[in-house]
Amino acid sequence: MKIRQRFWLLILLWALFLLACEQVSYLILEREDLFDLKLGFLEDQLNLFSNTGRERLSYNNIFFANGVFYIANGNSQKLIALSSVGDLLFMLYNPSLNPSPLLLKLSQTEDMSTLSTRHAVATPFQNLGPFALDHAKNIYIADISNQQSSNQGLGQPFWIIKQFDRLGNYLGYLGQDGRNGKPFEAYIENIFFTDNDELVVICLSNKGRRVFWFNHLFIPLFEIEFDNGLLPPAKEGSAIPSLQAIFPDYSQRLLYCYISYYLPIRDPATRLIHSIIPHSSQIYTFSLESQRYLLGSITVPADEGLTSDLVFSKDRQTISLPYNLLGVSAAKGFYLIKRKDQGLYEMLILGSNGKPLKRLRISLGDLSLESCFFNISREGLLYALLVEHDQARVCRWRTDKIN
Repeated sequence: MKIRQRFWLLILLWALFLLACEQVSYLILEREDLFDLKLGFLEDQLNLFSNTGRERLSYNNIFFANGVFYIANGNSQKLIALSSVGDLLFMLYNPSLNPSPLLLKLSQTEDMSTLSTRHAVATPFQNLGPFALDHAKNIYIADISNQQSSNQGLGQPFWIIKQFDRLGNYLGYLGQDGRNGKPFEAYIENIFFTDNDELVVICLSNKGRRVFWFNHLFIPLFEIEFDNGLLPPAKEGSAIPSLQAIFPDYSQRLLYCYISYYLPIRDPATRLIHSIIPHSSQIYTFSLESQRYLLGSITVPADEGLTSDLVFSKDRQTISLPYNLLGVSAAKGFYLIKRKDQGLYEMLILGSNGKPLKRLRISLGDLSLESCFFNISREGLLYALLVEHDQARVCRWRTDKIN
């Protein structure tokens, strides 16, 4: 009897130890609600659900810099700037898709040097895409170009980056070979500025991704094609690589390539590949100067998370979904996120050496969400635009204050 009691006592102590480890390993961050936005068509509202007739989904995203939130609203073809408490400061908008502003003063002249920051500027956006700001607070927004390629056929869009100063004056556009240059021939997935105001443009191409790197004068320095068929192979097995994201380093001419590997599942009878399941993920560093991957890579630790049922023949497997690389901070921290459960996300912060620095639980509370848009600031602050059925909410989690 005593032996059995000791056995169960040891089991209980071990369970308590594991529970304690779980509590220590994960830090739960509470959501800080900053302000709400109504859904609608006015300048201080977001149009997220109207049918615009476009084949591709409209671009919506949130960006935080210099204490200001910038929100791109693709359905309305507008970019709005708001203070940290939700005061509307500025708007660039397509007048054919938006009513005349009521809260902001509409600029009627091309010279806006005497206007206050609270004003609206009409500009003919066609398909507003990713955007970024340089250190002078100039705004750069991807949009469709009017130019077309004879090689791609009628109606296939080209992309340019429209440049505006902080007051909304249009300064011209950037193409793949610099100012007023040839438009980008593929969709612009993301835009970044480094510490030296060098512009980095990430495009989706037919083969994978193409990166354009410009100096502060927008003179092209590098153009790199990342072919899906030429990615670094898996360290073991026959896993298939897939390039998920590319982020630049802010202080050096380096790119961080996030590659996930998937194992093919074959039908035992036909030996044909039926589906694939996640296997592992790596972060590789690519040097633009040497035009090669640097030695070594960062292995993203596997962990439990939201799972997906994989049906294959009569067997059912439950697999863990991989992390998404959300961003890279100026301190060279890698911020990865995955959905843990309904209303709960898990964030993994890795150091530049690949060592896990923190595992965080990001709670969305009991919100009934239609969609959410996360982002990481250069300082490592996590913020989001959370969309409910009747409003949108701007929130943050103080990941930048974690020791």
